[in-house]
Amino acid sequence: MVLPPRRFDRLFRSTPAQAQRLHHIRIIQHVLKLSPTSRRLWAEILTRLPDSRIVFAGVPQGPIRDGLIRDFEKAGIAAGRIATFPRVGSADYFRSFNDVDVALDTTPYSGGTTTCDALWMGVPVITVPGTRRYRGAPQASLRRSA
Repeated sequence: MVLPPRRFDRLFRSTPAQAQRLHHIRIIQHVLKLSPTSRRLWAEILTRLPDSRIVFAGVPQGPIRDGLIRDFEKAGIAAGRIATFPRVGSADYFRSFNDVDVALDTTPYSGGTTTCDALWMGVPVITVPGTRRYRGAPQASLRRSA
């Protein structure tokens, strides 16, 4: 894995929550990892943080996006608190981490490269350690090392 030069200004600026009093939570995993379990956990987090917004990166327009928003609306989360963005180039991808307070990992299958990207950009990642041998191992290991 090759990472771009680290931008240290990320470490010294205010987060979106400090600047806007609004928590920006980001989901950075592949859309196939957006399990019903993950969606339920994230909806609960949004319910407990009413001034928060969740952002999904790499989600195309269409049925996948519509189903994602529908699941959150069923859980009582307004569609206006959910943002989705399609895949973008590397520079825009890394720059987008500057607008995030925290990233949430998926379960039962956790991220790998995308989690490293978030940590590299100074964004904390919250993960649920897996109960099976591999599922949550990468993130739990990264979290202990970061």
